[in-house]
Amino acid sequence: MTTSANHRMTLQDSCPDCDGQGALPCTSCSCARCDAGGKIIVPCSACQDGQCGCRLCAGSGQAMAKKGWFSRQAGTCTACQGKGRTRCEVCNGASGVERVCPECAGAGCHALCQECNATRKAECAMCFGSGHVESDQLRTFRSMAIEGLRGESEKRQREIHHLETKISRLRREHKVLWEEWQQYLGDAPDESMYGVYCDRMLSEIAEFDQDADRFKAEIAIIETVIRQKVEAERSGQNATVQLSDLAVAVGGFGAAPFAAETARTSRA
Repeated sequence: MTTSANHRMTLQDSCPDCDGQGALPCTSCSCARCDAGGKIIVPCSACQDGQCGCRLCAGSGQAMAKKGWFSRQAGTCTACQGKGRTRCEVCNGASGVERVCPECAGAGCHALCQECNATRKAECAMCFGSGHVESDQLRTFRSMAIEGLRGESEKRQREIHHLETKISRLRREHKVLWEEWQQYLGDAPDESMYGVYCDRMLSEIAEFDQDADRFKAEIAIIETVIRQKVEAERSGQNATVQLSDLAVAVGGFGAAPFAAETARTSRA
């Protein structure tokens, strides 16, 4: 079994419906006129179909051009290429301009929506606003038989023993190295080889300690699931594993974040 922190077991996963936000866009209050965008397109008052009469030739397509020093003659208008019309400068040829929606005053939603109180966000029905759902790993444990769970717990206990052996060895080696450093180098700077090796050992010890704590937390979760399954078997009922119980079992997780999922389990 790997001891990498990247393979940590979690009680919860991010809610797939709301991407962990706990809320979804409210569909009850969206303004139908602007499609919740707050803006609408109205016809441009300065043109027709995005085109205006050419100012240079007054819409004729012909303009007087200089010929020689003292004469002028009519020719194709260079501004409109003889078409008599140019692109509207107000709407940039779009024939429509953007304006604030008069129905929602640019908010994109109706201020009196009872579903979201005009926040445009409705509570996610999947996670009940918490942004989290029960993790796949926890669901897997809940579906396992008691013997299988005990096997998972024993695997982690072996990993803890292996890690504690490594930690004990590293601490002994660190003590010896530290004593040699003080004896032979005294106040030598930390950049010496002794300092580098001591820092490396302390870093490895801290990493192994974290992995051991993680396995202990996982064992606490597994043992709690086992206990609740045993109690359910004795009472002849189906086992119902509450996330709040699991949170208490591992201490530092805290029970509060799992209240929404516990409510979801009880409603199901």
